[in-house]
Amino acid sequence: MSHSEPVYSSDTNDEQWSVVHPLLPLKQEGPGRPIELNMRQVVNGIFYVVRTGCQWENLPSDYPNYNSVYYHYRKWCEGRNLAAHQHGAATPGTPAGRTSA
Repeated sequence: MSHSEPVYSSDTNDEQWSVVHPLLPLKQEGPGRPIELNMRQVVNGIFYVVRTGCQWENLPSDYPNYNSVYYHYRKWCEGRNLAAHQHGAATPGTPAGRTSA
């Protein structure tokens, strides 16, 4: 599925997605259900909430269920399984190139 034309202004275009996609944990590690969500739509849902400031429950139905989107958001904020975090990128709330003191 090509997303050359974003549905919402916060959605990733193909160029942006090519940068974000390799940073995401798309393979299931350990026990549990395999990831069946469209992770691009999960990321787009997160960007929508961040950009608009809406509550998670008000995430448009064009995105996966808000509970699923929020689950991945929280998992990545906690630094679990996010490739960028493992490679020393800035943690949430810390500008790139700076370390938290």
